[in-house]
Amino acid sequence: MTPTIRHETPADHEAVRHVHRLAFGQDDEAGIVDALRTGGHSRVSLVAEVEGRVVGHVLFSDLPVLTDGGTVAALSLAPMAVLPEVQRRGVGSALVREGLEVCRAAGHRIVVVLGHPAFYPRFGFSAGLAERLSNPFHEGEAWLALELVQGALGGVAGWVRYPPPFGAGVQVRPVYRPDRDEWVRMRTSLWPDDSGEHGDDVDAFFATGTFRWSEGLLPWKVLVAERPTDGLCGFVEASIRPFVDGCTTRPVGYVEGWFVDPDVRRQGIGRKLVKAVEKWAAAHGCVEMASDALLVKAVSHEAHRAVGFEESGRLVHFRKRLERSSVEAADHPLVTLRLTAEQVELVAPLFDAYRQFYGQPPDPDGARRFLAERLSRGESVVYAVIEGGRALGFTQLYPSFSSASMRPIWFLNDLFVAEDARRLGVGGRLLRAARDHALKTGAARLALSTAVTNTTAQALYERDGWRRDTAFLHYEYELPKGGG
Repeated sequence: MTPTIRHETPADHEAVRHVHRLAFGQDDEAGIVDALRTGGHSRVSLVAEVEGRVVGHVLFSDLPVLTDGGTVAALSLAPMAVLPEVQRRGVGSALVREGLEVCRAAGHRIVVVLGHPAFYPRFGFSAGLAERLSNPFHEGEAWLALELVQGALGGVAGWVRYPPPFGAGVQVRPVYRPDRDEWVRMRTSLWPDDSGEHGDDVDAFFATGTFRWSEGLLPWKVLVAERPTDGLCGFVEASIRPFVDGCTTRPVGYVEGWFVDPDVRRQGIGRKLVKAVEKWAAAHGCVEMASDALLVKAVSHEAHRAVGFEESGRLVHFRKRLERSSVEAADHPLVTLRLTAEQVELVAPLFDAYRQFYGQPPDPDGARRFLAERLSRGESVVYAVIEGGRALGFTQLYPSFSSASMRPIWFLNDLFVAEDARRLGVGGRLLRAARDHALKTGAARLALSTAVTNTTAQALYERDGWRRDTAFLHYEYELPKGGG
């Protein structure tokens, strides 16, 4: 069977509804198509016609991806339907192939689909490409993505925002930089006494993955609840604590802060937020979740009990001010962090400056993209020393193996300290972080190279216990660009 594939017209609407009703055995998908059309979300809508009769339909609609850098345009392939009597006769494949070509010709770059993993990969869809795209419906091999333009998903990690017709309702998702002002607003409502500090705390979290006042290596998770139309309506901040009074196991997941806007309370949003961080804590090996509330906050007590918490005790807290030395009184103590792909913005300027030190032209976008790709693919490890939300220096390690010892080795390929942060011990901190990482991973050794003229770096390495290799000569073979 060779169907004719053409653009849908208003005259086809009833026939398209008929196809979806019969294909799915219900009205839901037909209603989604209608709502996507009337809501202005539809971008490409094609029908399959045989002997003048509409037997299939596919719709591609806007599906923006929210990332730390803003919104990335994408399309959703959904719904697609073929009349039962002509299924498995190539109609669906013809719709998908033609639809993708039309989308490509129109300048679209990314398409995602939640569909059968045995069907869509034949058109180039891949679960691997979708790994860094989160969605409210499903995770796993049925969640697939396709690059209509090669590399379109490079460095893209974020949340796929399904429009209201898909019925996702209030969506619980990770927090991203564009959420900053809304998150500060809700924090201020929850903790009004600290209103002057919320902006700085939120900025520190986006820069380092933790808060100014918290332990740098303590795992944190911040989730927000997004309204179906626009804007946020709730958030939860959770951490993994090594010990919590009243709990019998360790470590313990801890709800540090939890808020829902008054106009949407008692609709299950708070429960969704807490359930989501419970899942995160369980993945970190926790079997208990804990929280706290002021004694006078009866509403908070009720909310905790409603989502399954039970009171484990009541404490009276005491405090005493201590005099601190000038060193201890520093406003922003140094913190060493292992960075994730979502935190590359923190060190991208330093990485670009490092490349310029070795004679490369400035390329901040390329530096940001390169680091994001390495970290997202697990191809490198980056540590940074942070002070007050600013990176003072970084080191990047690349993995390899030793055939002789049959153990992993790590190449300390990059180390750079901002000019105004030198002689403050930052380089030593980075070298210790690299050494600790190598030990934790069972590596046989760390290796590095530096320019013969870089005597400052050589002195740092030798002070730290590194030995100059005098037993081997190292050679390089320069390959032409592009590998040709």
